[in-house]
Amino acid sequence: MRLQGGFNLVAWTGETRDIAVAIEPIVRWVVSVHTWDAQTQSYRVYRPGAPGFLNAIAALRTGEGVWIEMQRGVSVNWRQR
Repeated sequence: MRLQGGFNLVAWTGETRDIAVAIEPIVRWVVSVHTWDAQTQSYRVYRPGAPGFLNAIAALRTGEGVWIEMQRGVSVNWRQR
């Protein structure tokens, strides 16, 4: 799928996977990743390079909706695996 600068709403179609592994092909352009936690009614956030205690997403689950914020001005293909 093609991701553009700014926020992109996509579905994670790969197998449930550690978030660092899931976004590894695009990590240099990722600002943040957000998923919705229905139980707490709040967004969970992952920011590459942030200390672990600040990142609330451990894995992307199959079928999960994901907001990915990309650096401005980029346009990259992301093959989910």
